[in-house]
Amino acid sequence: MTNTPVSVRNYFKLDFLLARSHVILRQVFKNRYQLFMNGQLWNDSLKCGKKYLANVIGKSKKFNLTTVQKTLVRNGDSNEWDLTTLTSLLLNTDRPKTLNIVQIQQLDNEDKMLIELRDIRNTLAHHASKTIDNNEFHQLWSKLVAILVVFGGSDEELNELKSDSMFEPSKQSINESNVSEVLRLNSLGSQAHKEQKFSDAITLFTKAVNITDVSNHQRAIVYSNMSASRLALHEKQVSASNMLADDDPTDQRYRALHDAKQARMLSSTSWQGHFRVGRAYAALNDHEKAINSFERALALDPNSIKIQEALNDSQQVLCRQSRHEHLDPRGQPITMQEHLNEMQQKYGIDPEQIRMGHESLGKTDPSAADVVMGHKYEHGDIDIKQNYEQAARYFAKAANQGNAEGMYNLARLTDRGLGVNKDSKFATTLLEQAAAQSAEHPKFKGLTNVGVAESEHSLGLRYAEGVFVQKNLSTAAQWYQRAVDHGSAEAPNNLAILYQNGTGVEKNLEKAKQLFELSARRGDPKAMLNLAWDLLEINDLEMAKIWFDRACEAGNLYAQAKRNDFESALRQKQQIIENRPPTTLQATEEATAFSDLITAIRLENSLSNDSSVYDLNVLNEHAKRGSQTAEKMYNALQHFHNALHLITKSESLTIQQENIFIHEYAQCCRIEHTVAEIPNKNIERKIERIIDRVFQRCCNDSNLNNSQLDEDVRICYVVLHVDSPKINLRFLNSCKQKYPKVVFFLEFSGAMNVMLGQFEAAVSDANAGLKIDPNYYELLFMKATVFVVLEKELDEIINAYQTFLALAPKDHLRVPESYYSMACRYVECSDDDDLIEETYKQGEEAEKIQLPCFLPYKSDNKMALKSAFEDECSPDVIPVLVPDRRSRLTDLHRIDIFKRHRQWSASMSSNKNAPIGITQKPRVKQPTAKSLIGLKSISLREINPTKDHVYNGYVLSVTIIDEALSWRPQLFELSARRGDPKAMLNLAWDLLEINDLEMAKIWFDRACEAGNLYAQAKRNDFESALRQKQQIIENRPPTTLQATEEATAFSNLITAIRLENILSNDSSVYDLNVLNEHAKRGSQTAEKLCNALRHFHNALNLITKSESLTMQQENIFIHEYAQCCRTEHTVAQIPNTKLERKIQRTIDRVFQRCCNDSNLINSQLDKDVRVCYVVLHVDSPKINLRFLNSCKQKYPKVVFFLEFSAAMNLMLGQFEAAVSDANAGLKIDPNYYELLFMKATVFVVMKKEMDEIIKAYQTFLALAPKDHLRVPESYYSMACRYLESSEDDDSIDLIKKIYMQGEEAEKIQLPCFLPYKSDNKMALKSAFEDECSPDVIPVLVSDRRSRLADLHRIEIFKRHRQWSASMSSHKDRLVGMTQKPRVKQPTSKSLIGLKSISLREINPTKDHVYNGYVLSVTIIDEALSWRPSIHLVIEDENYDCDHMVVYDFQDTQGKHLINEVFTIGTKMSIINPYLRIGANDGKPFIRVDDFSSIIFQHESERVVNMCRCCGQSNASHVCSRCKRARYCTKECQIMDWKLYEHKLICMC
Repeated sequence: MTNTPVSVRNYFKLDFLLARSHVILRQVFKNRYQLFMNGQLWNDSLKCGKKYLANVIGKSKKFNLTTVQKTLVRNGDSNEWDLTTLTSLLLNTDRPKTLNIVQIQQLDNEDKMLIELRDIRNTLAHHASKTIDNNEFHQLWSKLVAILVVFGGSDEELNELKSDSMFEPSKQSINESNVSEVLRLNSLGSQAHKEQKFSDAITLFTKAVNITDVSNHQRAIVYSNMSASRLALHEKQVSASNMLADDDPTDQRYRALHDAKQARMLSSTSWQGHFRVGRAYAALNDHEKAINSFERALALDPNSIKIQEALNDSQQVLCRQSRHEHLDPRGQPITMQEHLNEMQQKYGIDPEQIRMGHESLGKTDPSAADVVMGHKYEHGDIDIKQNYEQAARYFAKAANQGNAEGMYNLARLTDRGLGVNKDSKFATTLLEQAAAQSAEHPKFKGLTNVGVAESEHSLGLRYAEGVFVQKNLSTAAQWYQRAVDHGSAEAPNNLAILYQNGTGVEKNLEKAKQLFELSARRGDPKAMLNLAWDLLEINDLEMAKIWFDRACEAGNLYAQAKRNDFESALRQKQQIIENRPPTTLQATEEATAFSDLITAIRLENSLSNDSSVYDLNVLNEHAKRGSQTAEKMYNALQHFHNALHLITKSESLTIQQENIFIHEYAQCCRIEHTVAEIPNKNIERKIERIIDRVFQRCCNDSNLNNSQLDEDVRICYVVLHVDSPKINLRFLNSCKQKYPKVVFFLEFSGAMNVMLGQFEAAVSDANAGLKIDPNYYELLFMKATVFVVLEKELDEIINAYQTFLALAPKDHLRVPESYYSMACRYVECSDDDDLIEETYKQGEEAEKIQLPCFLPYKSDNKMALKSAFEDECSPDVIPVLVPDRRSRLTDLHRIDIFKRHRQWSASMSSNKNAPIGITQKPRVKQPTAKSLIGLKSISLREINPTKDHVYNGYVLSVTIIDEALSWRPQLFELSARRGDPKAMLNLAWDLLEINDLEMAKIWFDRACEAGNLYAQAKRNDFESALRQKQQIIENRPPTTLQATEEATAFSNLITAIRLENILSNDSSVYDLNVLNEHAKRGSQTAEKLCNALRHFHNALNLITKSESLTMQQENIFIHEYAQCCRTEHTVAQIPNTKLERKIQRTIDRVFQRCCNDSNLINSQLDKDVRVCYVVLHVDSPKINLRFLNSCKQKYPKVVFFLEFSAAMNLMLGQFEAAVSDANAGLKIDPNYYELLFMKATVFVVMKKEMDEIIKAYQTFLALAPKDHLRVPESYYSMACRYLESSEDDDSIDLIKKIYMQGEEAEKIQLPCFLPYKSDNKMALKSAFEDECSPDVIPVLVSDRRSRLADLHRIEIFKRHRQWSASMSSHKDRLVGMTQKPRVKQPTSKSLIGLKSISLREINPTKDHVYNGYVLSVTIIDEALSWRPSIHLVIEDENYDCDHMVVYDFQDTQGKHLINEVFTIGTKMSIINPYLRIGANDGKPFIRVDDFSSIIFQHESERVVNMCRCCGQSNASHVCSRCKRARYCTKECQIMDWKLYEHKLICMC
């Protein structure tokens, strides 16, 4: 040891001094144990150890001991405890409360010394070089001696250890014969070890160490060898039993550790003892201590390869453990077949399909085939046994061919010595070679070169951890970044940690968050957990919870173990936020209430307000099934979309563009003009002007006089003026003369003649057209219809219809009508009932194959036939109150409406020149909705006819049942639109009168432009009147919050009392499985709804399974239905009218039996049937109330009848009677919380004292379940009452506190009650917004510009553009591959009831369809058409972006779709979005397989001239190279070029 450097000697001197502290601290522990345990003594026994572990350590959360430390404590021998164990026990053991002040002070001082001692120990232990210079040595030595003296050590004795004597051989009494015996036994033991007779070796070594009078060095060697034999024996035992128990104190590893420590103690300056201690700790999986020991050994023997390899192994394992790799489910070994099954489950890929692909690899890519075989041998397969050697051979074979994946996998096996010799240097070389390759597959463009990113990440780990290479965090960061750029999932997480800590890179927390998110989105469970904690730190609690749950779902065992800790931290954060002052809270709420900030409402179609009329995707689907009608309409729609896109994408068109527009529009009209639904007046006017200009050009240019363009523009004119038959007919006459062979003009001429009642002329046009084209079936139907009007002979009419039917497609719109018309003719002229019935049935059969856009089918002939059939039917019992049309014909309100309407009509007819009506501007403005998302259905009977009120959030569906009445403004407008200058002026004055100032000004200007001299002379008078009107409007007083509340209070009341009447047939409102799940979690409301639903299902099942019920079955039905109604009547949603009639008849029969049978007069059945009757007639309050009065008299103690009596009184506005009923019910059952809420709500309407109202609400809240539907509304109503009565700002805190309680109550509402609607809440929010300080800036508000540098966004753009560039350079090659989706994406016929969802709420690591949700997005980059899919980049309203891929369209449509439909700036909603994990690359994207799941917003919503970088509209700068990309600033263009790599597609 004379060659040992001084710095190394210094380290080991300090280490030796720390070893001496063990003896001192053991005595300190024993003293404290006696003090804390009422005088009990620690005797180093197993009994003491077990008791201490169970009662002290087991019951305290302070301790953080390793498994090895716990095992040694349980053994009870304090001599085996190291310094870390002793300090942990001394510092963390709870003190008894009986200590006096002196004892407490002494313990506190000792604890300070212990902490300092522990810090010095940690400094030395983590000193990788194990070298200490003289200055540091003297400082640390002095500190250690001072501490140990405090604990009872001798200063003099301790300082004697400072000399170099420990590095010199000690003077001992030696017995040479004993030495010879030890050498003999050691030699025999070593030989036994070589022969793997480890037990024999241990026996021999044990004999040797018990011999006295030999040198410490010699005994240390024997202990070291015995430790090695014990570890070898342990490995043999584990191999035989395949069991491993780290906490078994009889485990040979603990004995090996004891022997190794003895060796180290006997010869502390010899490397062997430290090495053996390291080996023992490594075997016990305590690699941190193993590393410390190996580093000591290496310091004493720096050239030892054996020590260095052992050190590298432990460092590598520790690094994996610190990264929780052992907890990562992706690292668990599975066979090839298990892997294929997993892929089938996740991605829907058939394992056999993959195996077939494996077989074909040998021809297309031999090196890839070798890699596959390597994986099969590494993990095992159906017909292949696991064999690492064979796996290594195949990986090596692939690597020799330059395959990056082969290199990476061979490096993995070489690193761990699996199947090959362990060689970390060679493994590093392989990784470097793989990382040097291109990230794109060398043979298959557009695909990832597997192995490159993985190798880059592995190199990053090496340099970050200093394993096998010199530790260098800057180099690690560079490798990580390369791996990030090439798609690694794990690398962003590790790079984020560097940015988070500022190690190797400059500290950047925002960059770290972005990297965590990128890694999490790529599927790394560790990153999901890190991101969750990061989001929690910045108070984004909602997303923190989402990502933590995703980490657990992804199989992150560490996350699952830490769930309680996370949820505790989450609750603490929530409490902090709740206790913030109001202004801060308001800012936080505005920033984080995503459901309020995200507007889910979208236009459902770009063509009209009725998205279901002509749906391109639906038509396409029917066309594929063979429908000629659908194919015809589909083609027409395509032309119309082309025309619309052309006219809307720019303000003005060139001559060439106008010609193209006319051609596309004309083609649509030729094929099927009815689909040409112009979206709005502005576009209609624009189209008119274009048609006029093109028509003038055709008239003035001799080259165009008889051109295709001239024919096209005439067709456009005819269709656009179809509602002006006289003008159109004159124009059509000129068209027929000029183009006598064009059947289109003859068809429309016939149609105009029919509209004008000129039937003979119509027949003449039809015959002329049929002469040119005898198969023109549209003319055949027209001719047959005119024959009916002309009362032609029956045979002639029937022949005309039959000719039409023989030629027309079977699903043509007029086929059913033809059969019904023929049947009607037979009724008039024939007695053949069978023929009439057969023809009628043919019409009904034809209806069944009609396209969805033609349903429900309307036919006056059919109605006449049904009426005739009904007259022949025998009269039956008419059920009371059945809501069918015939029973409503004598309704007095209906009669009044018709009479009043027709009186107006008659007055209009006799006073054509007199103003009939005057109108005032509405009291409130009716808000519009861009979509049906979230709206609820409402009927006329639910609308209060006594109250002027807008029903926000509802949709009313109606049918027009009488002729429309046009008043002067409408008549003037019709004439003005037809070009009458006088009508334009009259219309302008009329519009001015009703305060429509903007349109009044427009029409006055048009009158002047049209040459109306009187209008020009009266301009000053008109403009003066216009200014006066504007001044009057501007000086109107604003409405107040109080007025708004009074206007809406009664509608809220009725809604509350109706107990959430179901307004639609949506069966998904109450999902039994969902409710059952919530009930299991403790929801009383869900449990109540579940019970009611079960009774209702029982009742429904009974009444639907047979046509008629026995008397007993009727009684059971009544009981089940009544039980449902008693429990919660709102769940009783009767599916259809037919079933409702059947239920009514059953109730009537049972009720009659109860009335007629004396045994049933006061029976349970009588009660039940009355309950059923009341609920079924809830919409007839007057009749129901009379019936309920008799029920209350007969059953005065039944609260149900009192509740419904109160409800009926409320509906009739009889509030005092309602309160009386409520009080009567509460007298019977004071805890009946439904009545309490009703009472509180009535108090509001009756304007009772505030204290009385608040008390009523608070009583309800004290008794109702926390997730009751009316709990949030109660808080909001109370807050409104406080707001009404507050006269100063002191109560604003209370109001906001109650408002927050309402919002918290919303969060635990059942899904069937969401989204939550409350007018009181809206009123409060409006009031809060008025009070908000303008300088409050929400912390978490998303804005697009702040998202521009988001790593995921950059990746999406770059990947999309790389594909685009690849497509451009390989136009004739199949670039993309696709697999069938794992699940089918369901479609929805409407947006009603769907919930909004954002991209951040969609789990990017889970292949999943989000049923019941709608995702609203904007296209933000050019669409890329692939076979077989269209690739888009989309952005939601949080400015998060992702890929979206659209499938299921014809190849011929691709160009049209990407150029005209899926264009930049287009906004759309995706119903039931499907997050698909790519089967080929594992990348997530939004997948669309059915066009009907896409709802396009109106063209007016499109972002026009969107900046390609930041998304701003009306970007003025255009890229000078590609002429396509627009930018709002130069900075955006530079960012797009550099960051998003616009250069890839700039010249495409």
